[in-house]
Amino acid sequence: MELHSLKDSFDRVAKKRKVSYSKTHEVTDLIVQEISKAIKVMQSSTLEYQSELAELKKKLQEVSPLNQLEGAQKELNIALIKYPKALEKVFNPDISKAYQNIEFDSPIVNQIIASHFYRQGLFEVGNCFITEAQDAEAAVAMRSLFQELYQMLEAMKSRNLEPALKWAAANSNKLKENGSDLQLRIHHLQFVKILQKGSRDEALNLKDSFDRVAKKRKVSYSKTHEVTDLIVQEISKAIKVMQSSTLEYQSELAELKKKLQEVSPLNQLEGAQKELNIALIKYPKALEKVFNPDISKAYQNIEFDSPIVNQIIASHFYRQGLFEVGNCFITEAQDAEAAVAMRSLFQELYQMLEAMKSRNLEPALKWAAANSNKLKENGSDLQLRIHHLQFVKILQKGSRDEALKYARTNFASFAGNHMAEIQKLMGCLLYSDRLHESPYAHLLSPTNWDTVTNELTRQFCNLLGQSYESPLSATIAAGIQGLPPLLKFMTVMVGKKHEWQSMNQLPVPVELDKEFQFHSVFVCPVTKEQSTDDNPPMLMSCGHVLCKQSINKMSKNGSKTFKCPYCPTDIDSTQCRQLIF
Repeated sequence: MELHSLKDSFDRVAKKRKVSYSKTHEVTDLIVQEISKAIKVMQSSTLEYQSELAELKKKLQEVSPLNQLEGAQKELNIALIKYPKALEKVFNPDISKAYQNIEFDSPIVNQIIASHFYRQGLFEVGNCFITEAQDAEAAVAMRSLFQELYQMLEAMKSRNLEPALKWAAANSNKLKENGSDLQLRIHHLQFVKILQKGSRDEALNLKDSFDRVAKKRKVSYSKTHEVTDLIVQEISKAIKVMQSSTLEYQSELAELKKKLQEVSPLNQLEGAQKELNIALIKYPKALEKVFNPDISKAYQNIEFDSPIVNQIIASHFYRQGLFEVGNCFITEAQDAEAAVAMRSLFQELYQMLEAMKSRNLEPALKWAAANSNKLKENGSDLQLRIHHLQFVKILQKGSRDEALKYARTNFASFAGNHMAEIQKLMGCLLYSDRLHESPYAHLLSPTNWDTVTNELTRQFCNLLGQSYESPLSATIAAGIQGLPPLLKFMTVMVGKKHEWQSMNQLPVPVELDKEFQFHSVFVCPVTKEQSTDDNPPMLMSCGHVLCKQSINKMSKNGSKTFKCPYCPTDIDSTQCRQLIF
C-alpha cells in the first residue's frame, strides 16, 4: 500500500510538471507571437514606436502570463511539497526512535570504520580517518593485517600464488582445525598453472633431448662412413698394387698397415661415438622425467579382493575369446570353479559369433528364440534382425518361394511393432533375381552382419548382468587418461601424499571421455562439492536436492527444521530421502 501511495504521489508530481511545462510553453509562444507582430509593424512604419509599444503592452496585459502560469505552478508546488512527505512516510529518515541512547566507545567505533576501509583496500582513506581520529597506533596494527591480505590478492590477480602459498603453509594447522581445504585448493591452482606451462616446457625439453640424439647420431653416422670409405680406399689401392706386381705382398701389406695406423679409425670413431652414447644415456632420463613410470604415488593403498580381481581378469580373457589363456590364468590362480562357470557363459557367445562369421545363423536364432521374452522386456528387436539376415540370405540364393515361406513362418509375431520393416523385406521378393541392383541393395551390405553381431554381444552380456565393454579394458583405458594429471599433481605436491589419500574424491579434476561417464554427478548447491557415498544427495520434501552433510548442518543434526535454500519451504530432515542415480 505504501509503495502504491508513493507511486501515486510521484505520478501527480509528473502530471503537474507536465501541465506546468505545457502552460509555460503556451504562454511563452503567445508572448513571442505578440512581440514579433509589434516588431514587424514597427519595422514597416515610419511613425514613432510609442503607439505600437502601448498596443503591445495592452495585449500582454490581456494575455496576463503571470496569472496563467501562477495556477499551474501553484498546483505543481503543492504536489512537490506533498511528495517529500510521502517519501518520508515510506522511508522515514528519523531513525532516532529505533535505537537506544547508548554511549559508544569511540576508539572501537573508529577501528570498525577503519577496518571497513582496510577491508576494501582503501588504505589511504583508512589512514586519513585514523589519523584524524587520533588513533595512529591502531592504524598501524590494522593496516598491517589487511595489507598482507591485499598483497596476496593483488599477486593472485597476476596469477602469482607464492604469497598465498606461504600464508597457507604458515597457517596450515589452523586451517585444518577449521576444516578448510584452502591450502590444497591453492596447490590445485598452482598445479594447473604449472601443468599449463610445464606441459609445453617439458615437451620442448624432450624435443631438445631427442634433437641432440638425432644430431649426434648423424655426426657419428657421417664419421663412420668417412672413416670406412678411407679404409676401403686404402685397402683397394693396396690390392690394386699387389695385383699388378710380381713381388711378394709383405712390403705392400706393411705399407697398408702403416697407412691404416695413420688413419687411426678407432680414435676417430671413438669421439663421435662417445658423444652419441652420452646423448643416448640422457634421453631415457628425459623421457622418464616426462613420462614417469612410477605410478605408486598417484594411487591409494587399497587392499583388493584377489578372487574378484582374478575373475575380472579371467572374464576379460573370455570376453576376447581367449579361452586357453583364461583357463591357464584361472588354474594358476587356483580358482578352477569360477573358471568353469565363466567359461561356459562366454563359450556359448563365441560359438554363435564364430558361426555368424561363416554366415551360419542357426545358433544365434536358437539363442534368440530361447530368450525371446527377455529381449522384448529389454526393448530389443534382435530376434527380428537375425530373422532379417536369414531371410535376405535365403533370398540371395534365388529361392523366392522358400524366402516367402520363411517370412510367413517367422515374421508374423513381429508384425504389430515392426510392420514397416517387414513390408520393406517383402518388397525384396520382387527383385529376388537382381537384389543387388534393386532399391533394397543396402540390405546386402556386410555392415548389417556387423551391426547384428555387436547387438547380439551386447544383449548376451546384458542378460548375464554383465557390461558390454570389458570392465578391465574400461578401467585401464580410464586410468591411462586419468594418471597423467595425478602424477603431475603429486610431483608438485611432494610429501603431501597422505593429505589427499584420505579424501573421498580426487584432489584435481580429471576429465575423462564420454565413454567413461557411466552415471550422473551431483554437486551440492550449498557446499559446491560433489556427492560421495558418505555424503549422498538427499531429496527434500519440497522436491529440491542437497547433500546429506549440508542437511545435517542446516538442521543441527536433525534437531530442528530449516528452510530450503531454494523455496524456502520448512524442511524436516527426517523426511529427506536418499537419491540414487
